[in-house]
Amino acid sequence: MTKAVYEIDFPLSTLQDIFVTNIVNADKNLAATRVLESRERLGSLITRPVGWEAPSVAFHALLGSRIGRLVSYFVLGAYGQDVKQVTRIVTFHSSDYRRNLNIRFDIEDA
Repeated sequence: MTKAVYEIDFPLSTLQDIFVTNIVNADKNLAATRVLESRERLGSLITRPVGWEAPSVAFHALLGSRIGRLVSYFVLGAYGQDVKQVTRIVTFHSSDYRRNLNIRFDIEDA
């Protein structure tokens, strides 16, 4: 359904990023939680985007989270196997500390 809604206004070939904004509930995926907690230790730099790429452990932990799997399913369902892939995951907070977590998934040709 997400694909159909996107294609109302844009061709699917133009999709380069998927944003998930204002994430409130922490994922129960322990590895993903540790990645995000390590990011929070940056203190005043928390609003700066921090990115991870494969084959890093942090990248795979975030891709294995509930949100990461949902994005992966969308990419696989929209494009088919071995056409597009998530190549980078960027996290950032849009305002105050520990609130308004946002994740950007960058999509490129496989």
